[in-house]
Amino acid sequence: MKKVMIITRHNVNNFGSFLQSFVTQEKVYELGYNSVIINYIPLEENPQNIFNTTCLVKHRTGLKKVIFYLLVNPINKKIEKNFQRIRTEYLKLSPICDETNIGKIDGDIFLAGSDQLWGEIGTKAYDLNYFLSFANSSNKFAYSASIGKIAPNESFDKNVKKELSQFRKIGVREKSAVDYLAQIGLHSSLVLDPTFLYSKDYYSSKIKFNRSMRREYILVYQLHDIPGFSDYLKKISKAYKLPVYRVHVSPLHVLKFGKIRSTQNPFEFLGYVANAKYVITDSFHCTVFNIIFQKQFVCINPGSTSTRITNILNVFDLQNRMVDFNDIATLKYKISYKKVNEKLDILRNQSIKFLKEELDSAINE
Repeated sequence: MKKVMIITRHNVNNFGSFLQSFVTQEKVYELGYNSVIINYIPLEENPQNIFNTTCLVKHRTGLKKVIFYLLVNPINKKIEKNFQRIRTEYLKLSPICDETNIGKIDGDIFLAGSDQLWGEIGTKAYDLNYFLSFANSSNKFAYSASIGKIAPNESFDKNVKKELSQFRKIGVREKSAVDYLAQIGLHSSLVLDPTFLYSKDYYSSKIKFNRSMRREYILVYQLHDIPGFSDYLKKISKAYKLPVYRVHVSPLHVLKFGKIRSTQNPFEFLGYVANAKYVITDSFHCTVFNIIFQKQFVCINPGSTSTRITNILNVFDLQNRMVDFNDIATLKYKISYKKVNEKLDILRNQSIKFLKEELDSAINE
């Protein structure tokens, strides 16, 4: 079996990041290849560095900063430990590497996988390692890569074209990425996020059940700090006479409206989605799983990162599920999933075929 080395955003403590990494690895293996996730953790994305640079800077200096660090840092470390246990159990990982030694990673095929690989990451405008710049190989491919919020400039255009010109085939997740790459002279194909490559039955077989899932509830999965979100949920909860369950990796969301259901298990997260009466989210991957599990849901616009959500809603003619805080009625209007499922079956088969053709076209070296 040829070894496929997959680079993606696997090390983020986020349900979507883990699940898209997991299913990419699984699908590549099903297609007849030895699939390995490159355990690339940039120095800036070391968990403690992320905590120090993104969490602490939001709070005042002095005593308040010290108190925050003493209270929250232990929780942060526990979350990281639990996610790392899940990654170790479910992902086939290469030895850990960073910017200093990623060039030592060897394989037959290199695949830039899904998620926001090709845009702003941390304080960097982009990271060329996610463009496989380290790999001395003629077998470079991309499947469902995302640029995220596109803010092209001359330097970005030049580096993207240089690196991606070395790819044999390019599959991207958003039409905006297809259009952008075409503008700089590169052909790409629009494919589904890898989480769409498996069916409801597949995910249902992996769900971790929690007793609190037995009753009817409105599930909220919120990633962005959007003013007015909690007030909106209060109105929804009152109008629909249902409790709001707020699932999140961190128990600190107890400060927001809703009954916090803290978990670091992505398969328990899937259980909360699958068993919800309604779902409200500002997350791309939660939107994906709403569609897979055929939920009645609405999306709240997260702002600058909304392109990925609006793109997938447009694909399935679900544009009306993006609502503002004045809309409490759309949630009760049932989605007719017959046409959605028909389109999903077609696009799923096309995307799997694209991935298989990518891998099978690799040169024997």
